[in-house]
Amino acid sequence: MFVRKALVLCLFMAATRGYAGEAASSEPAAVLDAVPGCVEAKMGRVSVSIGSKDTRAARGVSYQQAFGKLAHAAAERGGNAVVLRQNEAAYVTRSKSIDPRPGYIALEGLVIRLPTDATACTWTPIDVDAFAERAASAQREDITTENKSF
Repeated sequence: MFVRKALVLCLFMAATRGYAGEAASSEPAAVLDAVPGCVEAKMGRVSVSIGSKDTRAARGVSYQQAFGKLAHAAAERGGNAVVLRQNEAAYVTRSKSIDPRPGYIALEGLVIRLPTDATACTWTPIDVDAFAERAASAQREDITTENKSF
């Protein structure tokens, strides 16, 4: 009897936790470049990555996808905004084809909760297209990998 009650309680807790996660992630968080002065709570860091650094499998990925994934991860943690703290991108160049998009993007940010009253706080989300353009024009470090099969 006790085991049955414990099992029902565990199932109930798992179901409510799943429901709360769905409710929190229904609307993605805004991605910001600086912490505004009206933060209600800081909820920790979140990091995401898309693509691959493998030169054989890498295909171009977009910052739009990466920012969307970061925003959804922040919303799942309960925040309504995330401040971008770190960006890593790997561009793969093959012998004759050059893809201007990175093959791998990793983003890390600080998840925060901002007040819902719009007049109490002013902030501007990052323009993804301008950010991608700035990242593409940044100085790159050339790394050569040799894939020899013996």
